[in-house]
Amino acid sequence: GDLKPILAGSAVNSKGVDTLLDFIADYAPGGQTAFVFRGADLPGGTSVRQKDIGLVPGGRYRLGFKAKTVGFRGGTALCVVADAKWKADAGVREFPESSDWADYTAEFVCMPRVGRSDGADRYQFIISVDKGFSGEVAFSHLKLEAIDEQSRAGTEKMRLPEAVTRPRIIPLSPLLHRVDRE
Repeated sequence: GDLKPILAGSAVNSKGVDTLLDFIADYAPGGQTAFVFRGADLPGGTSVRQKDIGLVPGGRYRLGFKAKTVGFRGGTALCVVADAKWKADAGVREFPESSDWADYTAEFVCMPRVGRSDGADRYQFIISVDKGFSGEVAFSHLKLEAIDEQSRAGTEKMRLPEAVTRPRIIPLSPLLHRVDRE
């Protein structure tokens, strides 16, 4: 059957982006936008997450993306789907030091749901890099697909929060994540 992506790029939230992450249009093959992490001496790692994904425990899924590395050393990068508490995940955790754009995929059986104190028990998509790395790692063409009948029938469409769909003003120069905190 026709596989439909579950991830919705406009609902991605980022955490810890100070000077470590750029979101660059026309950077990836086919003129696609990419998340580009560049090594910096920061106290913590950086992640980009899309939360509140309604997957089917026990259903089969395929995570796919393109990645590029340039002198990537001294840290760990990953692109995974995790439970609400990030106690279990599935995806890709190893990347070469330097490579041109390459396709990565990981097929997995969805882990059981784990409840949180706030009642959230859905899944999240995470791209993350550890602190202290050098070089660059970029991700693009992100997709998560249901690949069996059980997961295709039970996977929920993304629910975009009001904060994502509400019009807002965002500075273009400097870019929002480059605005000085003071």
